[in-house]
Amino acid sequence: MLVYTDSPGERIGLIDITDPKTPKPAGTVALGGEPTSTVVANGFALVGVVTSKSKSEPSGHLAIVDLATKAVKATCDLAGQPDSLAKSPDGTFLAIAIENERDEEINDGALPQLPGGNLTSFAIRADGSVDCASKTVIDVTGLAEIAPTDPEPEFVDINDKNQVVLTLQENNHIVIADLATGKVVKHFPAGTVDLDGIDVKKDGVIDLSGKTGEGRPRAGRRAVDRRHPLLHRQRGRLEGRLARLLDLQRRRDARI
Repeated sequence: MLVYTDSPGERIGLIDITDPKTPKPAGTVALGGEPTSTVVANGFALVGVVTSKSKSEPSGHLAIVDLATKAVKATCDLAGQPDSLAKSPDGTFLAIAIENERDEEINDGALPQLPGGNLTSFAIRADGSVDCASKTVIDVTGLAEIAPTDPEPEFVDINDKNQVVLTLQENNHIVIADLATGKVVKHFPAGTVDLDGIDVKKDGVIDLSGKTGEGRPRAGRRAVDRRHPLLHRQRGRLEGRLARLLDLQRRRDARI
């Protein structure tokens, strides 16, 4: 079964790919909010759902969807706006980036704009469902040099040691936490890069004479393996707009 999120429709969609050459629609499941990301654990789809009234009042929940009955079995309150989800390779943990993103219409989107985000994790049961009582909130405030009081987690991934890698997009920072203990074990800035011959103005004119030296994390991190623990794509959004691929194994402070 292939599961995908339908944000405008506030639902997930299901596609039967028993025969990949002839995929068949298999229905939808309403969620009562905007799904941002999903992972499948055995017979369940675990979905991050945003129910925020506004950017200043972020809210959301984790929907636990039974794929056999195509129904929401339970929900776990997240007390914030979820973004990406990741399931550990051994299937025992779920990690969620609680972004609580800023309002870009307020003060040109400058940080800080509280409340800040966090990293939330749950234990996954053997059948793939989640125990809401196992919820652990890992505090990531005070780590980044940029807006330390307002972290904006964006993406997560988990290695085979059950260590989660979390990008703080607008804070230009990366955090590594241990899911078994619920503690941050390492954190470091994502660095910057100098680019020449790029268009730096949003004015409707293509002008490739600009340059920038500011970089920040956006999408991209994957816990590859123990030898190359973190692969990271960097794109500016708050202060600089660029794309970059980093293998942070080359950084001594990034070794796990």
